Amino acid sequence: MNENSKPPQNSRVVSARITIGADGSINYEGDPAAIAEAIEADVRGRAREQRRGKAWGNIGDESMTRLAVLFPSLRAAPGVNPWNANEFLRWATSGVLSHGEVLAAKFVLGVWNSSTDWEDTAREMKLIKPDQKFSRFDLFEAMNVWDQEHVNAALAWIELPFSP
Repeated sequence: MNENSKPPQNSRVVSARITIGADGSINYEGDPAAIAEAIEADVRGRAREQRRGKAWGNIGDESMTRLAVLFPSLRAAPGVNPWNANEFLRWATSGVLSHGEVLAAKFVLGVWNSSTDWEDTAREMKLIKPDQKFSRFDLFEAMNVWDQEHVNAALAWIELPFSP
């Protein structure tokens, strides 16, 4: 809220301060409703982190293998187990994959590193020719191509996303 805006009528602003001491002690100050809300949010966050850990294991190579094998078309792909992004990219750009397999590979590579331009990387590794494309993952395109098992694999990550 900026200084010119006002809270809606019949509303109130509440706050809580939760201090965690060096010895692990917790001190709560402020509005009881705000304290309860903060504690509930913390409990939900911790539960989500536990579910994420159970689903994906150690975030990094292990989680990437777990994600990739959820996609039926990627289970036996080189670079999946153990995870090796360069080997996986080499396979993904080999030219022998179906359109759906390429989309699944692009999804997984996007999770591995969303800021990498995988087309540029493939070009630098001389995996594709200058006139070839390896565009970014497109969700709308994938939903028109994938079967339900591939959609479910992507949804598993969307529900509990991780970023290595």
